[in-house]
Amino acid sequence: MWGIYGSQFRKGEFDLSQSLFGLPFLFGTVVLLSIITFLLVGKWLITLKKGMGNVFVGVGSLGWSRSFTYNRDTVISMRMTNVQVNNVSQKGILIRNASTDLIFGTMLKEEAKQFIAAAIMKEVKGV
Repeated sequence: MWGIYGSQFRKGEFDLSQSLFGLPFLFGTVVLLSIITFLLVGKWLITLKKGMGNVFVGVGSLGWSRSFTYNRDTVISMRMTNVQVNNVSQKGILIRNASTDLIFGTMLKEEAKQFIAAAIMKEVKGV
């Protein structure tokens, strides 16, 4: 990266062909650094409070967040998804209420998925 872009900054010149050639490497570097950062300091945060739930996956405040509502009629279960690892479909946690379905957690360990689903189910039945 320094060889492509650093030399342009150092010279104070802009070379379009060299910059375009470096874009895939720049994109790959950003993706790789993002994955490494998530693996080092990333978190899963599931909050449930008074009929409202939120699933957050990310680093700090940057990440993926989905909200859902729940009541006594909400169904919590494990469901096969389109996500595959070594050509094997993975299960995800399904939260189904009258209006929407939310599936998450496909890349978690099976024990973690079962624990999270059971904890959510306990909260839902207590509402």
